[in-house]
Amino acid sequence: MKHLRKLTRAQKKLLSKLGFKPEDYLFERQDQYGYRFYNIHTEQFMEIPK
Repeated sequence: MKHLRKLTRAQKKLLSKLGFKPEDYLFERQDQYGYRFYNIHTEQFMEIPK
């Protein structure tokens, strides 16, 4: 697991557009396949493909 970071404005907009609450997530990584976020309440990772 890499370091968890606060979300950027673009990442917040992406999560909001998909119906998630951005304040519940931290950013872990972005790679060629998509984004990976960490939910601070459920302690699980969520991957969003590009």
